[in-house]
Amino acid sequence: MSDDAILGAMRTLLSPHGGGGGHARDRDRAAAVLVEAGDVGHAAVRDALAAAPPGASTTALVRLLPAFARPEDVPVLAELLRSVSDPDRIVAAQALAEHPDDAALTALVDGLSGSPPEAAAAAQALPLRGDRSACEPLRAAVSHPDPWVRECAEQAAAALGCP
Repeated sequence: MSDDAILGAMRTLLSPHGGGGGHARDRDRAAAVLVEAGDVGHAAVRDALAAAPPGASTTALVRLLPAFARPEDVPVLAELLRSVSDPDRIVAAQALAEHPDDAALTALVDGLSGSPPEAAAAAQALPLRGDRSACEPLRAAVSHPDPWVRECAEQAAAALGCP
């Protein structure tokens, strides 16, 4: 894959312009190009994520990381879950839920013990993963001192069909 194709895909993925179905399809195609590029595409996404200035939108980059299925991305996503604010925190939690590595589930479960915003985002994302091994930690989070975390944990446990 050429450097021009990678750069073009990154520009499309990060473009703040547009909207609607056409732009979404363009972003989906750009994401597919980057994933198909393998190591080179992954490096481009990770480099852009690392170089993003504070406050810059990294949503498209974070959402794409699980598609590479790289274990080394789990700590990056877990750190985002801990350190950024909503809505980026929610996107990081969703990316962990979509990541195929078992460590991503562990990061979400660990997030239930974090700050209230971190715990709420982790609880909301756990049903997306669909792993009922999260039932016990979710049941524990139902006793969290923060009412929003309790509500998120209750809803997540119900969505997973936890006993």
